[in-house]
Amino acid sequence: LEVGEEAPADPKDFTIIRTSDDGPALGYMFTRSFGATGPGHRALKFYIANWALGACVSKEQQFGGWAGTSKSEKLQGDRDFDSRLDKYRAAINKSLKWSTIDWGLGDAALYLSPTAGEKFRQVVRAGVQRLQSETGPRDRVAIVSASLGSTITLDTVSAMLGSAGVRSLFTRSDQFADYPKQQPRAVFYMFANQFALLTLGRPPRERVNPLIQLDNALKNAGARTTVQIYAFTDPNDILSLPLNTKLDRVSICNVYVRNPGFTVGLFMHPGDAHANYEKNNHVIATLLNGPEKKPETPDDCLEARNSRAFP
Repeated sequence: LEVGEEAPADPKDFTIIRTSDDGPALGYMFTRSFGATGPGHRALKFYIANWALGACVSKEQQFGGWAGTSKSEKLQGDRDFDSRLDKYRAAINKSLKWSTIDWGLGDAALYLSPTAGEKFRQVVRAGVQRLQSETGPRDRVAIVSASLGSTITLDTVSAMLGSAGVRSLFTRSDQFADYPKQQPRAVFYMFANQFALLTLGRPPRERVNPLIQLDNALKNAGARTTVQIYAFTDPNDILSLPLNTKLDRVSICNVYVRNPGFTVGLFMHPGDAHANYEKNNHVIATLLNGPEKKPETPDDCLEARNSRAFP
């Protein structure tokens, strides 16, 4: 991938997203732009939306980590409320509890709360709205999500497809109707996902796979293209599951990889398996170039041999 020089920073490149003008911060968004390297080349722009601010506050309050004093609040790292537990907990168990349970599943539990879940979606919605407002009809869009963000993003996009502007990211105008094999403008890349896990925790009336919701929304919006999703999963990632839903307007390609990380004998640290997709050269290559073999049908890519499997 060849990109030009980074554009000068602009104050608008960083935005705090709040519940209201003077409300608490929910998350933030920032952008980075790179010019085209030459005639016929495209400029590259990144839109990064992060919903972690509100989640961090809630998890610190629940699990500890901040100790109040009369003079200031002092960060205590990954301590429990009862600091006596620290010296009795084995190092690996401590790391697993902190990274995988408290700060991993903690986000998923928060998202199932109607109040917290809507706050997370508000941040992603702001990012998608800005993305849509600044892209042209010939721009290509790659939506990259990680972990819980995969579910949040698809939930948010599905709900936003009623807007003609957002719908234009996934549908094509009538002038392209005779070209059914043309690729959609937007492609999803997921660095892990918890669809199956989160579906179990939803209220019965909402217990619908978010992928089915997206598929229905695309059909209702008259989408002429199939939205492609590349779902990356490391088999040692205990917080990611392959996608196996067969849909009409959503084509799923499961890409199985082994992420770098701490490994001893038969054990790999689940935190590394879950968080190191962006450090995996094969994941980045697939993101930039596509899989080694383009799937001719949605089912083709479900087989490991047709993706960058276990490099």
